[in-house]
Amino acid sequence: MSDYVKPQPPPKEGTAHPTWFDVTRYFERMASNSGGVGWSLLVHDAGIRDAQGAEKYGVRHRPDNGRDHAVDGYQELLGACCYWWAEAWGKPEEPMRYPTAWSMFVSTAQLARAARQYLYDRDGR
Repeated sequence: MSDYVKPQPPPKEGTAHPTWFDVTRYFERMASNSGGVGWSLLVHDAGIRDAQGAEKYGVRHRPDNGRDHAVDGYQELLGACCYWWAEAWGKPEEPMRYPTAWSMFVSTAQLARAARQYLYDRDGR
């Protein structure tokens, strides 16, 4: 099995600034610059995701939590590929239901490939 798909250890309490705080601030800046509802929805959902992660793991996400964040990101992208494929295609006998979901799959697959290339370039495997 590739080291990049093995489960990682639980996160440890770090001392760095909570990651979701900075991510949410980025979303807020994008919302104020671009208008539209998409970025504002991300701001809302990021706060919820931060709380869910803290409840699930007992610590907030921080850059120094002992995990390999590139591996976490790669694993999340692999999962997202599966989810967007299922959303686009549904049951095998149905025609493709949602072209936008197909675009999301393609974009996510490209990000997953880039993430895997990043890991290869970083670690040589």
